[in-house]
Amino acid sequence: MRSSRHGYTLIELIAVITLLAMFAALVVPSLVATRDANERQAFLTQLRSLPQAASNSARERNVAVELAYDGEQDELIIQTVADETSEEPTEAQTLRSLRLPVGAQLDDYLVGDEDRSESDWAIRFFPDGKAEAGSVRLSLSDLEYTLSVDATGAGRLIRGTDDQTTPTKWRAGELEQRQ
Repeated sequence: MRSSRHGYTLIELIAVITLLAMFAALVVPSLVATRDANERQAFLTQLRSLPQAASNSARERNVAVELAYDGEQDELIIQTVADETSEEPTEAQTLRSLRLPVGAQLDDYLVGDEDRSESDWAIRFFPDGKAEAGSVRLSLSDLEYTLSVDATGAGRLIRGTDDQTTPTKWRAGELEQRQ
């Protein structure tokens, strides 16, 4: 006798659906982790370029600009410095912004050797290319980074804290020792 079979049994369908679900359970977390890593790397690349962009903006516009943190928008911004002393006061103008990724946190705000609050922190870049030295620490995905700017306006982003490269003066003069 010949049986005519038209379709799949319920057991066969459940087996295929189970295999597809197991495959998705293995692949989806990997895809999400890859996407998150790419987003984090793109953010760090943009963060690394902010000091250079601020320095370039100051030179091109021939005005002082600052790299600051806007806590309300949760972003780092490059803005012109408001001039309230001239006859025609000008307001600060945002030139560029970089939103912090979800879970990122800034702390240890320094300008020169002074601790600053989140709302007071701003590193100023001058039209001659120089800048106020300063730094900020970023916690991102259980890793710490330090964005620092030196007096020449050069910025760098390092993994970890900047404690190892902070210059200290010797008692015998103005020579710097790097620890």
